Amino acid sequence: MFDNGTEDVRFYKEKFPQPGDCVVVIVGKSTKDGVRVKLLEYGHIDGFIRKEDIDRCKETFVLLIARKGKNEVVKVLSVNAETGYTELSKLQVTDDEHKTCDDKYHRAVTADWVLRSVSNQTEKVSVVQLYEDIGWPLVETYGSLNDQVWQPFTFPSPEVLSTLIACVNTRISPDPVSLYAEIDVRCNGYGGNDAIKSALFAGEAMGTDIVPIKTRPIAVPLHRIGSERCYDRVMGLETLANAVDAVKEVIERGDGECNLGAVVWRVTSW
Repeated sequence: MFDNGTEDVRFYKEKFPQPGDCVVVIVGKSTKDGVRVKLLEYGHIDGFIRKEDIDRCKETFVLLIARKGKNEVVKVLSVNAETGYTELSKLQVTDDEHKTCDDKYHRAVTADWVLRSVSNQTEKVSVVQLYEDIGWPLVETYGSLNDQVWQPFTFPSPEVLSTLIACVNTRISPDPVSLYAEIDVRCNGYGGNDAIKSALFAGEAMGTDIVPIKTRPIAVPLHRIGSERCYDRVMGLETLANAVDAVKEVIERGDGECNLGAVVWRVTSW
């Protein structure tokens, strides 16, 4: 079995970042010349923030020392491909660059967890091989590894593929949320309550296996229609809109009316 819990592997195919790139580092020892760090996305290679860069803002220098062992977003100033020496700057990172880099790093960490889990569970393929066969090609194609790129694909071993899909579903799949709309359904015509029931049943019938639709009375004539477990916001809204349209169509045939109220999207149960 591969010891993938401690194996340092690059998140990207390139051995070193390029000047101007923003990277995530873990703060190490501070010296009289600056602060030593390790680049977390590049196999924990060494990096250095010069004292001259830090001296422009003493407050930042104090902060970096205090954050020893913590993660920081920094910008690459220069890279020596022969020695691996990477010079970095904390002060040149803008707020937008910080957010973009932080988001990219967390997606990469999630992908790293998936690939390491696959390697540990199969006990046949090293995490390095998984990066070479899966991780790095996907990064080259999509720019990063997120829930949009983890799709089934051909892989030499069915066991590795099934384990990969299981790990992706565990870590990457979003949590379900509830989506519903409040509708005013009333019928003073010949259809009466039967028309209301038929209209609500028609709305529920528009549900799917992915977005099941249910109705619930609040205080007559107000009803709530929606899905308690929805994973896709766009598909959920489309299905809900179709369900409301179905209610309107049936109730209007019975000489009634349906008026749409608020549409709510939240993570708690409705």
